[in-house]
Amino acid sequence: MSHMRINPISKEAVIMSENRLKRPTDFSSDKTENDKISFKKDCPFCIEDQNSSRIKIYEDQISYGVKVVENKYPIVLKKEEAESNVYGFHYVVIEGRDHSKSFYELSREHIGEIIKAYICVSKNIYRNEFIKYVQVFKNHGKNAGASLRHSHSQIIGMNVMPEKIKTEVENSSKYYKDNKTCAFCDLLKDEIKSKERIVYEGKEFIAICPYVSKHRYEIQIIKKKHSSTIFTLNEFEINDLSDVLKIVTNKLHSVLGKDISYNIYYNFLKEEKVKYYHFYIEICPRIVNGAGFEISTGIMVNTILPEIAAKKLREANN
Repeated sequence: MSHMRINPISKEAVIMSENRLKRPTDFSSDKTENDKISFKKDCPFCIEDQNSSRIKIYEDQISYGVKVVENKYPIVLKKEEAESNVYGFHYVVIEGRDHSKSFYELSREHIGEIIKAYICVSKNIYRNEFIKYVQVFKNHGKNAGASLRHSHSQIIGMNVMPEKIKTEVENSSKYYKDNKTCAFCDLLKDEIKSKERIVYEGKEFIAICPYVSKHRYEIQIIKKKHSSTIFTLNEFEINDLSDVLKIVTNKLHSVLGKDISYNIYYNFLKEEKVKYYHFYIEICPRIVNGAGFEISTGIMVNTILPEIAAKKLREANN
C-alpha cells in the first residue's frame, strides 16, 4: 500500500510505501564491487534474463539484454490497484545480462539501447491521460540506495508532478516571459564562455559542475541546443548523450574510486506542457550524508567548489 502525505505548511511531499521494505539485497560486508561473476544464481535480474515466460514491458532487439519489467516492490501501485491519492507505474530496467558489469563499463552502443528503452517505455506511460510526471533514475552503489549489484535503473510514472519539478517548470516559463529566452540556454552561454566548470563537451551535450552544486562533484548533462524533453532526440543525439554519459561516469570513478555511489536521474516531461523548460540529466555522487543543518533547513553545504571538482574531473583519465 502506498500513499502520499503533504505537509500543509512547507508543501513537502512524502510517499509512504511499505512495499519497499521487502526488496531483496545482495550487498554485504564480505562482497565487493569488484566481484567478477557474469551470472549469479540468486540474483533476481540474472534469473529474469532466463525467464522467457514473464511479460516484458520492453526488450532490446540487439541482444544486449536490456529488459524492462514491472517492479515487484513498487513505490506507486497501478491505478486499478491503488486505494490512495498517488498511483501510476513503476518499472525496473535491467541494463544487461552480465551481473558484474557496471554502467560505466558498458559500451556507448549498449548505453544507447538503455536510453532508447527509457524513451519508449516513458512514451507509453504518458499514453495514460492521468499521468502527470515520469522520472527515470539510477541508484549506483549501496550508499545511493541500490539494493542489488546487477546494473539496473527504474522508471516511475505518477498522477502527480512533484513540487520541485513544478517550480522548475514555472520558473522557466517566467524567465522566458521576462527575458524572451531560455534560462538554461543563457546559463550555458556563460558556462561555455568561462569554461571553468565544464567537465566534458560533446557535439550535442555538455557536462558541467553547476555553479550552485548541492553535492560534491555534482554533474549536470545539458543539451547544447534548446530542447524541453528527451522525447525529441534523434539517433545522432542519443549516441552523443550515450558517449557523454560513459565518459563522465568513467571520470567520476577515476577521481572518486571504483566503489563510489551515485544517483543519476532524468525528468521526462511532455513537450507541449513544458515548452520553456530545458531537458537535463543530474548525477549526484553520494560521498557524505546531510547533517542536522542540511536536514532541518533544506540548505545543502558543499565543501568542494564546483570549479575545483570540474578541473579534477576534466583532467581525469577515462
